[in-house]
Amino acid sequence: MGSKYAEKRKAAREPERESGTELPVIDGNSTGALHPSVVTVSPEIAAKWLERNHKQNRPINWKRVEAMANDIRAGAWKLTHQAVAFDGEGQLIDGQHRLQAIVQAGKSVQLLVVRNDDGSFHDPIDRGAARSIALLMGKHGRTVTALNALRMLEQGCYVQVPMTVSEAETIYHHHAESLEKLLKTITHANKLVGSVVAACAWAMPCGHEQSVMRFAQQVATGEMIGRGDPAYAFRVWTERNTRAPVWQKAMAAMNCLRYAMFGMKLSSVFTGESGYRAITSQRRMHRAGFTPGTDLVPSLAGKPQPDDEEK
Repeated sequence: MGSKYAEKRKAAREPERESGTELPVIDGNSTGALHPSVVTVSPEIAAKWLERNHKQNRPINWKRVEAMANDIRAGAWKLTHQAVAFDGEGQLIDGQHRLQAIVQAGKSVQLLVVRNDDGSFHDPIDRGAARSIALLMGKHGRTVTALNALRMLEQGCYVQVPMTVSEAETIYHHHAESLEKLLKTITHANKLVGSVVAACAWAMPCGHEQSVMRFAQQVATGEMIGRGDPAYAFRVWTERNTRAPVWQKAMAAMNCLRYAMFGMKLSSVFTGESGYRAITSQRRMHRAGFTPGTDLVPSLAGKPQPDDEEK
């Protein structure tokens, strides 16, 4: 019985030898049936290994693949303890998303690769909850939501691809000063949703810092405001649209903030991009870094007019 299994495993690895993509084994680091190795995996090798993907592997999450591919393209990929794994028959049982990302990025990266001679697809792996970006960065979830919104504001559009830890750290570095000032100065900042934190951080370099801080404070506490105040309008809108997507919330915050910056009254909240375009125009005027150009976000006059937005 054992000899038949050994022959089956040997036969399964023959195509690897023929294609030049045999899994390398470091005998000195092997532990029983486990054979680990650090491998520089090219797009060609990744594609070849994907041909061995176990038929019961879960469907590919292409948004997750694109997020990983973005990190690879940006040179932000890091070698970690997480491995691409093959069972005793040479079938890929873990790591299909990482390999797909290498193929999609078209760049080679280093991966830990493990062949488990006694391994099986049904082994108890990846059963726990995934660690969140907030946990990995040591930040509150609100801050991570704000970073995701700021990522979209930098790119000029709604982004469906999930944000990676590397992207979150980069975006935080871009806006750290504004974010720290907001979150440390505003009373009850923990009551601010991530989208309004992002909108205020985006507007901070535009020469209206006091108005921006006042708007954030009023949204957080609801004190000293009434009908007609942009902060009041945004609070009411937020209560009625708790499940609105992050981009829609950011646009609503931008439009309200734009009115607050110029001391104008606002009764209805809009979710179009005019507020974002106006504040982004002001960022360009003040030469604020990481601001998209007019090819992505067209210019718009700063001061709002009563009829300059569509409902």
